[in-house]
Amino acid sequence: QNIAELWARLLRPGEAAKWPQVVADMERWACSRGKLDNLRMVAQVVSQRAVAMKLEAEARAAMFAVVVPLFERILDQHLDKEALNKDGGTDLERSIARDILVLHWAPLLVNGCGREDSARLLARCPTFLSRPMGCSLIELAIQAKCPCSVAHDVLIWLATERREQPLTDLINLGAKLVATGFLNAPSFQAVVDCLKPLTPDQSVLLVTSLLEMQPPRNIACEALRWLAKVSALDAVGLWPKVLTLKDTGGDEPNPQNKPAAEVVELLQLCMASNLELPLVPPRSCPVAAVPVLAASDLPAARVLAVQIIQERELAESSRETLKMLTGDPCPVVQFAAQLLWAALVEDTEEAAAAAAA
Repeated sequence: QNIAELWARLLRPGEAAKWPQVVADMERWACSRGKLDNLRMVAQVVSQRAVAMKLEAEARAAMFAVVVPLFERILDQHLDKEALNKDGGTDLERSIARDILVLHWAPLLVNGCGREDSARLLARCPTFLSRPMGCSLIELAIQAKCPCSVAHDVLIWLATERREQPLTDLINLGAKLVATGFLNAPSFQAVVDCLKPLTPDQSVLLVTSLLEMQPPRNIACEALRWLAKVSALDAVGLWPKVLTLKDTGGDEPNPQNKPAAEVVELLQLCMASNLELPLVPPRSCPVAAVPVLAASDLPAARVLAVQIIQERELAESSRETLKMLTGDPCPVVQFAAQLLWAALVEDTEEAAAAAAA
């Protein structure tokens, strides 16, 4: 391997005209030694050298034009391509095919490629490598923040031509891709279009997986609106998670300053679907939501307003709202508000007495 690594160093930036001959000589040397593992080694050191050079776009294209045909020749001329495509081949052949496609060719793509390059790779992938190679490409694309159109194309390929893959895997990959929030990432709806038809349970899994990956709030809201059309009950149950997510710009959620739009949307969904308000942690709610919650027709929303006032110590600033809730027609709301009001009045009287003294 040391010889191959040293030989690969003859692939130098600025000497693209020499690259085809260097690679051809290395391939002939590997073939002359009569072992498939030597071809595997050449593919490895050449791909590693290609990545290590960190070439600009034009030079990178020239390198692809040399390295990719090497991979194709090894797969087509030295391995039993027909057997591999039928999930056959020897263990050694399957191992070499996996290394070339997953470990060497895929990383080259995410270091700068176009959709034509990815299509060329996908066309060579035997069925038994669909999942590992597809997953690897999408994961590498996310890590490298390369053009997400490539990762999107891979997801479409897995979901259509290789639909025999477990849909759970595709759902998780799609959720991960959307959750990046990259400007060029596919939209949530684009991923849904790749995966459909989805059952209600699969739809819930997609949105749940997305929320677990902490996407920007605007993406999470889009997903929940979509889920609400499938299952309003599940969308309502998941909605509180939105309140803990980062803003679109990546800022940490600030309950003091966040607008109440997500809370308003949750209340509207509950009312339209005749559902109870889910359990919402008071500290995750924006302060601006207090008057909205206090005016809601849902008793649980009005109780939440009292809880926010109490936990955020807003009794003084929300005095009028709290006083209104002490006369609420719902006994639970009324009792909670009266307890907090009594504490507020007591504190006010003690403060006044202390000031007079």
